Amino acid sequence: MRRSVLLAALLATGACKKDKPAALEDRSRHDAGAGAAAAAAAGKAESAAKVVQTLTAQCDAQKLESCRALGVLYADGTGVAADPARGRELFTRACDGGVMKACNNLGLLYASGIGVEPDPPRAAGLYGKACDAGDPLGCRNLGLMLQGGRGVPADPARAASLFEKACTTGAPFACNNLGVVHRDGLGVPASADKARELFHKACEGGDPTGCRNLGALYIEGKGVKQGFAAAALWLERACKGNDPTGCRLLGIMLLEGKGVPADKERARAVLTTACEANDRPACEAMVAQGWAKRTGDGKEKVQGGEKGSGPGGENEKAQGGEKENVKETRP
Repeated sequence: MRRSVLLAALLATGACKKDKPAALEDRSRHDAGAGAAAAAAAGKAESAAKVVQTLTAQCDAQKLESCRALGVLYADGTGVAADPARGRELFTRACDGGVMKACNNLGLLYASGIGVEPDPPRAAGLYGKACDAGDPLGCRNLGLMLQGGRGVPADPARAASLFEKACTTGAPFACNNLGVVHRDGLGVPASADKARELFHKACEGGDPTGCRNLGALYIEGKGVKQGFAAAALWLERACKGNDPTGCRLLGIMLLEGKGVPADKERARAVLTTACEANDRPACEAMVAQGWAKRTGDGKEKVQGGEKGSGPGGENEKAQGGEKENVKETRP
């Protein structure tokens, strides 16, 4: 009975099956590090406005990587009022000048329709341009479009090839995508062993979804000897990396005492973390335990307005909802 509950938790998000198609990524992750790198380059003591001023001067001096970094700030509204159209201009300037990461940024705007009319074929062309020049995230994002047939004809085999190229050139998130491809046999022969290797590589590279998918393999005993203690270790890493599904699965293991000592207090904490990150099945698990209640709009609200204290730290009270967990990425 216990195992069936845990497997049901896996099936709730397709951890045993296909991950959801890629959606638009949170704009706060428009560039995982460009803003921080820009701030460091300009000096940690400087304000965000000073960073913008510095990058503007550098861009005007034809330093095109600074134009790209400035475009990120405008696209995300960091240090300046959000202005996607201005971000597009800056990305276009940098891309045309040979900064291939900017072509990936620009492709994302056209794929998502941020500041421009959505134009998936143009986005695919920009991702392809970046990928051909060696940008791994351009390869990954093009792979995501081809895998799901989003605005372009679906081509699972080519998507798998692009994920492999991105994985081998420094994009750990692509290693996770490639692991899913091998796990589910999408354009390649299914191989649980290959999936395990790739999820491990993704996890070690900093992708919490890879950690979660690796933990799921240990729960199921696919490509590895079934082991709930090992699964709990990988799910702990996923949860610490702010993967809501990883937190939910870990919480259920703590409730059931699978692979870890039963600990309702800690289970409640990590399930709260997952629920507050909009993982609906986690919210439902909390309702079943009496730790959350349904509101009039059919969502779930954590009882007592408590904060989660899971591996990711405290999280403000929130309500449940659906959320995609495989996203396009920016450099």
